[in-house]
Amino acid sequence: MGQTATQDPPAGVTCAECATENRSGARFCKACGGSIAPPPGCPKCQAEIPADAKFCSECGAKLVGARPAPAVSAAPEKPKAARTPRAAAAAPPPPKKAPTSNIGSNLLFFVAILMALVVVIYVMNKDEPKTVSPFQGGPAPSMAAKGDESPPPAAPPAAAAAAPIEGQIQLSEALQNEGRGTIFLIVRNQGMPNRGPPVAAKKIDADAFPARFTVSAADVMMPGMPFAGPFDIYARLDRDGNAMTKEDGDVINEKPLTGVNPGDQGVTIVLDKRL
Repeated sequence: MGQTATQDPPAGVTCAECATENRSGARFCKACGGSIAPPPGCPKCQAEIPADAKFCSECGAKLVGARPAPAVSAAPEKPKAARTPRAAAAAPPPPKKAPTSNIGSNLLFFVAILMALVVVIYVMNKDEPKTVSPFQGGPAPSMAAKGDESPPPAAPPAAAAAAPIEGQIQLSEALQNEGRGTIFLIVRNQGMPNRGPPVAAKKIDADAFPARFTVSAADVMMPGMPFAGPFDIYARLDRDGNAMTKEDGDVINEKPLTGVNPGDQGVTIVLDKRL
């Protein structure tokens, strides 16, 4: 019985990168993924390359081993459609720019106009006679007109001054030994002990008691304040001579002398309380 001849399997292909035997017709190595039958061009930039090249001479891509993914070209940009005349007419107009204003220049212009007006008024009136307010006295504006030489009317006679109040200040029997000092006399409208300033005030240096006093319209606190009465009169024998302070040891009349009128004579004020 004769021996049967067997056919040899087709020769495989050896990977040039890792020397692994692959089946005949394989394009890539089963061990390392290297190209067994290199493509005619670079898979990345499509440049022509020799069959035995391991790197692309154009882009440097490795041609042995795992192949790089081919570059994906971006989709071409669509050209913008040209605007038709109708579309251009329908498009909203661009916003209008707000007009710019120079505030500084306008302000300077206004000030210049105002100053010019003041100068014109001054020049027109510099030779005119000055009028006097009726509250300050003097001739009326009609009599102060230019060219009027008539004298002003005589002022009405002054009202008769109110008669003074005269009297004496004495110490009570319990305070006879208080001695001398400065007496401050305060005159207020009757029934108004703490409302507003006093009508009149008088300072008296008392060397002995009883001490004489006179208070009149000449002693009013504010010019023009009427000295009419009736009044309440307060008195204080002050130790330090300061009208603004009240200290222990000062002597006062505990209750004011009330119902006093201008022209009253023989008025007696008694100091009867020590502070």
